[in-house]
Parts: sequence; structure tokens; C-alpha cells
Amino acid sequence: VNVFAMGGWMHAKLTLVALLTAYFFSLGHFRLKLKENTAYKSGKFFRMYNEIPTLLLMGIVALVIVKPF
Repeated sequence: VNVFAMGGWMHAKLTLVALLTAYFFSLGHFRLKLKENTAYKSGKFFRMYNEIPTLLLMGIVALVIVKPF
């Protein structure tokens, strides 16, 4: 399957997947900071940060189902 012939929706979906992967690695960074007790972020930040994967996954699923472009 030629990925470049599938259209822009595939590139958009893969970009969201890459962002989700980067988010995953950032969680490891924050985990170490919390373990060392050197985290300078508030609880409100982490509650908001927790919503990022939900938004990314909704975008990925929407792109798979709708294939808008």
C-alpha cells in the first residue's frame, strides 16, 4: 500500500499518532520529576494535561472514519 497515494487524511492521522507518542514520552519525564519531588507544575496542569490523549484519540478515530481529505 502506497501511503502517499492515500491522501492527506493519512498524513494528518500519522501526525496525531506522533503527537500521542511524544505525549507518552513526556509522561515519563513528569513521572521522574514527581518521583524526585521536583515537579513545579500544579495539580490543575496535570488534570488538564490528562485530557490531551482523549482529544488526540478522538481526532484519530474521526480521521479514520470520515477521511475528510
